[in-house]
Amino acid sequence: MQKELLDTFERINHAWFARAQSEIDLAAEFLGKVAETRSIPGVATACQECISKQLEMFSEDSRRMLADGEKLLRAGTRHLGNGATAVN
Repeated sequence: MQKELLDTFERINHAWFARAQSEIDLAAEFLGKVAETRSIPGVATACQECISKQLEMFSEDSRRMLADGEKLLRAGTRHLGNGATAVN
């Protein structure tokens, strides 16, 4: 049971690490666009694009959090009651 929970946490942690890297990449991309842009409308467009991508990422984060919570609940409840399998 502990190994299954640990494996679940490891998979979740790996996914969230990749998500954090995506946020860093997005910030670097945004800063690059702002540095290249020489006009206020260009900066506004870069901001809109960045915010749009962040909203997509937040939406994906919400789905992932729900899925991860479900994985943890299933892994934990499978072993309730002296190792008896829970009804799904």
